[in-house]
Amino acid sequence: MKKWNWWGWIKGITTAGHCSNNQSYNGNNLPFKSENWAGSYDIQWHTAPGYTVINKIQVQSGGSTRTITAKKSRNNQNIGEYVCKYGKNTNYTCGYICSKNFNPQTQQNNVPTFILVNNTANWPVLAGPGDSGGPWFNTNTAYGTLKGGFTSGPNAGDAYYMAVNYVESGLDVTVMTS
Repeated sequence: MKKWNWWGWIKGITTAGHCSNNQSYNGNNLPFKSENWAGSYDIQWHTAPGYTVINKIQVQSGGSTRTITAKKSRNNQNIGEYVCKYGKNTNYTCGYICSKNFNPQTQQNNVPTFILVNNTANWPVLAGPGDSGGPWFNTNTAYGTLKGGFTSGPNAGDAYYMAVNYVESGLDVTVMTS
């Protein structure tokens, strides 16, 4: 992602707002810039000094990446659409969008604007602890950022995310596509 200021574009990375504000990569600190963790938002961003930030997402634990060339807003995502995610814990999993009005009913996020993905492929779970902040995508199109998943109950195995346009509006940033 990138954010405009008087000196030009500042590039950085995002993760879920409910994650720690102290993030690092390969032992290097990623300075916290801001977050929005309320209502329809669960997102934060960090700069990455010493790294070249580009429009790629990790899609497998071995380091395989995908170039993001487009983004799809919540209004343009459709019920039944196939989406995939990468998470640090459960790696690469996929499912079908089953709701665009999901309410996580947490203290910070009690608004029905999250996207619920159904685990129709019978993965053990679509997402688990440690996956938050991971990308949701289809081929080279960004769909959103993982907020959470279910290990039990009526939605066991399913997961939900914040749409990419909420990443942008929640932090006043632009998700990079080139």
